[in-house]
Amino acid sequence: MRSDVKVSVDEAANTIRNRILPQLGVLISNCSNFQAKENEYRKKIDDLENELKLRETEAPRLAKIEELVKQNSQMLSQINKHESNTYHNSYSKVASSSVAHNQYQPPRNSHASVLYIKNDKQNTTAAEALKMARVIVSSNPAGTAVVANKLLSNGKILVFSKNQESKEKLDQVINSSKDMVAEEPKRFDPLILIKGVPKDILGDMEDRERASNLIPKLIKECNQDITNACENEESIAVVFFRKNRKDHLVNVGIKVSPRIRKVILETQDGKISFGFNLVHAEDVSPLKQCFHCLGFGHTKKNCPKKEEMPQCKHCPNKHPYQHIEESTYRR
Repeated sequence: MRSDVKVSVDEAANTIRNRILPQLGVLISNCSNFQAKENEYRKKIDDLENELKLRETEAPRLAKIEELVKQNSQMLSQINKHESNTYHNSYSKVASSSVAHNQYQPPRNSHASVLYIKNDKQNTTAAEALKMARVIVSSNPAGTAVVANKLLSNGKILVFSKNQESKEKLDQVINSSKDMVAEEPKRFDPLILIKGVPKDILGDMEDRERASNLIPKLIKECNQDITNACENEESIAVVFFRKNRKDHLVNVGIKVSPRIRKVILETQDGKISFGFNLVHAEDVSPLKQCFHCLGFGHTKKNCPKKEEMPQCKHCPNKHPYQHIEESTYRR
């Protein structure tokens, strides 16, 4: 009997040792892992809760910052739009806008006449000449239809008629009077400066008349677009010659029609071909200023005040340029 009990006890001990204890070790190990994971998850939950609280606290500030960024973007957009309009709108675009057309604008090819007082020795103003013209026209208004007028310098006025018939009638009425004269308005063609024309293709530069006749011919022969824009033989005319920095070159000023000017500056990008030479061309102002009296309309050579002391361009006094005070010059 005792041997049977001993065998049973041994079997139970083996079972506990071989089966139950390993399983119990596994359970204990799993519990430890579960505890570690639980701690890890709790830490993550705490971190998420803290981050959520932080976001809830910072949300109003972030919304305010986003609103400021949006406002700044709108302001920058308006500034860029204003700068774009400022720097890219040409004079012609502004002049052709609806604002410019709120007032009456005579058509470009309107029927215009220049009126002025005959043999005027009293330096009558343009406003006084306009009053006199109104008196003359009112005495015989039949057939005249004036739509606009413009006061000019030297006592002259520019009058725009409705059509050619009314213009002819106006000219007839004015010219038949003993006090005023009507004539066609002078239209000044654009001036183009050609820089660096080779002298060797022009030949003898002493013969300016020959060179003046040769240049328009060369331009037409070497530039087909300009030739197509020419309306007559007088579409291109040489006005002056100027010295160039290089002795073998010369600068030439030519008077052209508005159509040819557009071809030179836009179609040909400011370049004129002279055979194997491509020469730069640009606008030049027809305005003359005297460096002696600082007046306009003449040069120092033909100055009516050449006997007087030169007018200083830095101060209101008249004195030679060498006598200018250093403090005045620096200012």
